[in-house]
Amino acid sequence: MAYVFCVTIGILCGIVFTELLWRAWKKQLEKTTRDALAAKNLMNSRLHNQKNEYKQKQKLLRDILEADVKTIVADCNALQKKIRNI
Repeated sequence: MAYVFCVTIGILCGIVFTELLWRAWKKQLEKTTRDALAAKNLMNSRLHNQKNEYKQKQKLLRDILEADVKTIVADCNALQKKIRNI
């Protein structure tokens, strides 16, 4: 009878221990998943910000080049007029 009692207690302890391990593992898995998702969102946010900065710099350079081209064209037109007047 004592043997059956010890086996029953052992089985119950095993079930409780397994349940505690399962809960701890599940909690750790949820934390890891949450941390990974947060890291992914942070990286996506940084990537989005870098893309926006790149687009702004690209637009600024385009505007500067466009202004330079307009200035050069105006200078060339002025030189052509002077040459025609000579």
